[in-house]
Amino acid sequence: MRLINVHSMSVEEFIGRNIPPYGILSHTWEGSEVSYDEMRVGTARSKEAFHKIEMTCKLASRDGLAYVWVDTCCIDKSSSAELTEGINSMFVWYKRATVCYVYLSDLESSADVSTALEDCRWFSRGWTLQELIAPQEVKFFDQNWQFKGCKNHLLEELSDITGISSTVLEHLDPLSSITVAARLSWAAYRETTREEDAAYCLLGIFDVNMPLLYGEGKKAFRRLQEEIIKAECDLSIFAWTAEPSQSGQPDRRYSSILAESPMEFSGCRGIIKANESTFHADFSITNRGIRMHTSLLILETINSEGRLCVQDLGCFKDSDGPYHLGVRLRKCGPDMFVRDNPYSLQTLPSKPWYESLYRTIYILSKLPEIPHLPHSQMLQRENDLIISCRTSAVQIRLPPGFTSYGACPVSHFDEKDGLFFTTGDARQSWCLIQFYGESLFNGRKFRVSCFFLWINWHCQSRERVSTLVDESTGSCDPVLLSQFVTGVGHEQHNEVPLVMYNLGVFGIPVQDCVVLKKGGSTLRISHSIRKVFQPDICNNEMYQVDITLESPLTAQEATAC
Repeated sequence: MRLINVHSMSVEEFIGRNIPPYGILSHTWEGSEVSYDEMRVGTARSKEAFHKIEMTCKLASRDGLAYVWVDTCCIDKSSSAELTEGINSMFVWYKRATVCYVYLSDLESSADVSTALEDCRWFSRGWTLQELIAPQEVKFFDQNWQFKGCKNHLLEELSDITGISSTVLEHLDPLSSITVAARLSWAAYRETTREEDAAYCLLGIFDVNMPLLYGEGKKAFRRLQEEIIKAECDLSIFAWTAEPSQSGQPDRRYSSILAESPMEFSGCRGIIKANESTFHADFSITNRGIRMHTSLLILETINSEGRLCVQDLGCFKDSDGPYHLGVRLRKCGPDMFVRDNPYSLQTLPSKPWYESLYRTIYILSKLPEIPHLPHSQMLQRENDLIISCRTSAVQIRLPPGFTSYGACPVSHFDEKDGLFFTTGDARQSWCLIQFYGESLFNGRKFRVSCFFLWINWHCQSRERVSTLVDESTGSCDPVLLSQFVTGVGHEQHNEVPLVMYNLGVFGIPVQDCVVLKKGGSTLRISHSIRKVFQPDICNNEMYQVDITLESPLTAQEATAC
């Protein structure tokens, strides 16, 4: 670490723990700043910016310090290795400083600090965020180097301007106690000269390190999020909302799970981690996206858009009460998801929802590039992302008012379209879905609880077997029935031969319909299968299974099932 001697104004180097107490300067760069080479060869005094170094040395000497650190001239920026080390160490250097001197070059001496402070350029720059938080003692000076106050005496003003709580500014609460989303929101409206610095200036806030790759553009912020995910188990990192397009291009319906910039966290101030999060497992970065072992929430909608698949983020906004926040997901492959409608978060009600089984899923952290296209073509290209993996599909259509649950294999079931799909693997060519509801026939209310099973539906060369089984009247052993339905949900039972074998083992009948009897009335529940072509949900021909309710016409029909 290089420090400037306040008496000789020369740069000295210190290695390891042998670092003396020092003051540190925080400022905004303006024009031609003094470089390390200029300090080394002795030409620094000829530059106007040298006055900042000179005044910092005077202030430090007055405070009994023999050394100061100034970012412009204590790092040799011609060395990429030294620049990387310096940026990765900067938060620690500011934290270890005895005092930090903040020079506000645009704050007039006559200005009222309580009102004029927020207009200072220093509060809009990315690098100065850590320079405010890290040091214990921070002193503010106006453009004439007149003292304007200390951080501890301006806590209310600083908190209002930055959104950072006073307990964090005072070091009473550690940074790790603040959700990732809330910390990223502090940088939402801050700017940096280089696009990559929007990520690099936040390394210390999250206590992570990463190499600097100037020229990578917005990829730097993606890499920062990946490093944060490796270091912290906090799902609030996904609580961002996208900014609507300002270029006239249509907004994308789907996105990756990672944000593109800190600005997308601007609405995350006040996000708090729930005391009892429903998420207890870890999640990680893989080459397939974000991998997590979780139980997704399925929400019923009041419109015709189907069900919503939501990941609970285990956090809430303090202004919205105790309702958890979630992100909507859309399945784009077997247990593969993208974020659906990234322009808002889903507020989770107390009900109605149901949780799917705990399983491992992947959420894409990067989406394929889509060229600028007319709106209709853009929508089609985005829809292709969802249906491109579907070589065939089975859509289950229930009577009005009936609800489905327990879809198996869940990895190949899309809640929004209400269909099973296959990617061409014949071993997955089966589907089972449970459903329930109530129906009024001939003045009698029937409670229906059934499951539909279809085996080999995608195999042209094999016998297709479909059955409709009543779960409520004991038409077969209820214990064995429960074991069968539960068993097919496990990974080891996901192949067709095992499902076929278990039909016989558990005594499950193969039948086209079931008949319920109540008093003198009967209700027949049947299914019909037909081939259709719906290019908006499947690229090829697919099947529709209609579950229907009707009253048998004759006694023969009533016993046929």
